[in-house]
Amino acid sequence: MIKIELISPLDEARDNVKTVNEKTGHVVLTAADVNALPADTKIPSIEGLASEKYVNDAVANVKVDLTGYATEQYVNDAVSNVKVDLTGYATEQYVNDAVKNIDIPEVDLTGYALKTEIPDVSGYQTEAQVIALINEYASGEPLPAAEGVEF
Repeated sequence: MIKIELISPLDEARDNVKTVNEKTGHVVLTAADVNALPADTKIPSIEGLASEKYVNDAVANVKVDLTGYATEQYVNDAVSNVKVDLTGYATEQYVNDAVKNIDIPEVDLTGYALKTEIPDVSGYQTEAQVIALINEYASGEPLPAAEGVEF
């Protein structure tokens, strides 16, 4: 905002300006003094952008089929007489208050493996598969060959 202090009526202001933005004498104002952009500022083109009127008109012409959807009033009317007995249920606040001071002991998990430490066993047979193979062998069928397994 430019602050000009006049020493005479407005129609004589050109010759009678006392100060401009609290500067006196021969005053040169910069872009910053009048909140303007510097002369080398690149203003982007607005070519191809939609005007506010275009957008407002386009939005005004949007038609949405809400067939099958319930209005807020319909839902309010439908549930206005619903009575739910929540006796015996705890509110979130009650539960938070009840558990906030519980002292949970530290559990030593040094003897347990992390999920990342458990090897991939997808290439191995399950117990049921092994029992089925043993039963086949016991019935006289030859066991299938397996890499690295000798009989």
